[in-house]
Amino acid sequence: MMEKEKIEVVQFCEKWGSGGLEAFVMNVYRNINNDEIKFKILLSQNKGNGYDKEIEMLGGSKKVLLSNKTKSPMIRVIRNYIKFYKEIKRNNYKIIHFNACNASVMICVFIAKIAGVPIRIVHSHNTDIGKKHKLIKTIYHKICKNIFGKTGTLYYACSVNAANWLFTPKIVENKVEIIKNGIDVTKFIFNEDNRKKVRSELGIENKFVLGHVGRFGVQKNHSFLIDIFYEVYKKNKESVLLLIGVGELEEEIKNKVKLLGIESQVFFLGLKSNIPQYLHAMDAFVFPSLFEGLGIVAIEAQAAALKIFASDVVPQEANITEYFNYISLEKSATEWAEKILKCKEGYIRRNCSQEIKENGYDIKKVAKEMENIYINEYNKINK
Repeated sequence: MMEKEKIEVVQFCEKWGSGGLEAFVMNVYRNINNDEIKFKILLSQNKGNGYDKEIEMLGGSKKVLLSNKTKSPMIRVIRNYIKFYKEIKRNNYKIIHFNACNASVMICVFIAKIAGVPIRIVHSHNTDIGKKHKLIKTIYHKICKNIFGKTGTLYYACSVNAANWLFTPKIVENKVEIIKNGIDVTKFIFNEDNRKKVRSELGIENKFVLGHVGRFGVQKNHSFLIDIFYEVYKKNKESVLLLIGVGELEEEIKNKVKLLGIESQVFFLGLKSNIPQYLHAMDAFVFPSLFEGLGIVAIEAQAAALKIFASDVVPQEANITEYFNYISLEKSATEWAEKILKCKEGYIRRNCSQEIKENGYDIKKVAKEMENIYINEYNKINK
């Protein structure tokens, strides 16, 4: 008896590393019906291989579409678009799920339309473009948004802010649906044994432990995070900071920590697969992002009943328990520190799983939703 052919869904991501977008794709893949659906990760920039073995184990694959380096960035971009067209034309893909952080992805959606891809899902995961070359990037973003923005067949976003960022008002009003960034709630329920184990391994049993999980990039605002921690440390010498993640600004942040003379208090832990245990070990989560589509780690922190102090740009959809605290980015590092220090005496960490589920962040529900979308759309074109 022949094995049933799986529906192949191409997950297109401009970059692939260790951020929230990648976490969303992998969380869905872990919980979707792998007997029915397989993922192919297609990307133009590979920033990490942490998920490669798991993707293969789940029956999927990953392919990087990078043209050779050239002196002209424009020539490189054009070559990448040509490679993308040839790739999808040659493989006759039926479904491409475009995971987007800015509207330049719309050119790829347009290319997919020309190449005859019948199902073109556009999914917004962000709300800003970053500071570097901001004016040029913003103009380019708006051009792509308005010229190519209607070339998808389905439109999704992780929050209302993310929808408004990527799509025109008409599309937002008539076509966009919100897909929550789900997590495996049971893994994050606070566990005292996990807390003791991690704190013992790091030698921080009696410390006031601040933490952050995120890629070392402009968006996560690590420089200000270090300023905040330094103010906390000056008031409480028993404080430490755990930083989980990698990225292009990591060395810059390490140098800043060295200059401040707090190297022994700041732990650069790299990538970790057991994030829940580290959240259990922390006493406060500091999240001073410059912009966020949603901030999935904010949901994870609350699922771990961990007090989170987040910048006021984090979407309201992320604020779902009493553990969440907003602080304006206009406030000084000292003011952030004062609020964070209020929780150093400890607090009750209860089971928040029901609230997480009720607010739509259960990955099993989200994965089933995505599964139904893929299957229903595929069946429509194969009637």
